[in-house]
Amino acid sequence: MLLDLREEYAPSMLKNMLAKVVGHENGKSPFARSGKFNDAGFKDSVIWETLMHFEKVQEFDKIIFLTKDGDYKDNCVVDFKDKWERHIDISKDENLVIAELQKDYGNYIEHRKVYEYAQKDYFDDYLRDLLTPATYIEVDGESLKIENYTIKNHCIRVETIADEEGDFISPVIQSEVIIHTTRNGEKTEIPVLARTALTDAGYMEIEETTFEPTIS
Repeated sequence: MLLDLREEYAPSMLKNMLAKVVGHENGKSPFARSGKFNDAGFKDSVIWETLMHFEKVQEFDKIIFLTKDGDYKDNCVVDFKDKWERHIDISKDENLVIAELQKDYGNYIEHRKVYEYAQKDYFDDYLRDLLTPATYIEVDGESLKIENYTIKNHCIRVETIADEEGDFISPVIQSEVIIHTTRNGEKTEIPVLARTALTDAGYMEIEETTFEPTIS
C-alpha cells in the first residue's frame, strides 16, 4: 500500500513541521538531524507527516515503520500514538520486522484454512447454539447467571493437539467470547475462551467445545 500525499493536507503538514522548528534550538525529530537543520531532515519530516496524515492508518491495530535513518526519535512515537491511538514500532533492522510479522501472522499463515472455516456462518451458528441454552458461568467457585453474550472474535488463534499415540494432529480453534452478567450487584463482563477441537485440518468436523471459565 502506497502512502499518497493529498494536497488538502499540505497546510496542516507545514504547520506541524514548523512546530518542530519554532521555539526549539535544535529542532525536534525528524526535522533535525544530529541536532542540525538540513535538507535530509526536511525530507524525513515530509515522509513522517505523510504518515501522520494517512487516514487508512485507522484500519490497522499496529504500524511497523522500517527505516535506516535514526532521525525518528521517541517524540515521533508519542506524536503518532497521541493522534491515531495506534501502536507503532520504528525499526532499522529488517530481520526484527520479519520476526515481528511472523509473531503476529505466522499462526494465521500456517492455519489459514482453519481461520477461514471459523469465519463461516456454520461455525458462528454452532457457537451460538452452545451459548444460547447456557444459563450460568462458573467464576472462582461462584455461579453467575448469563444475561447476554458477545462473540468478540471467532478465531484468535489455532493450536494443535496430538492423540495419545501421536499419530493424528487435530486443530483447536480458540474463540474469544464476552459474557455479560451481574456480580456483587454490578453489571460486569467476563472474558471466556472457547476451545473447539476439530477432527483434522481437512474435513474439519467438530468434536467438542470447552469453555474457560466453565459455562453450563
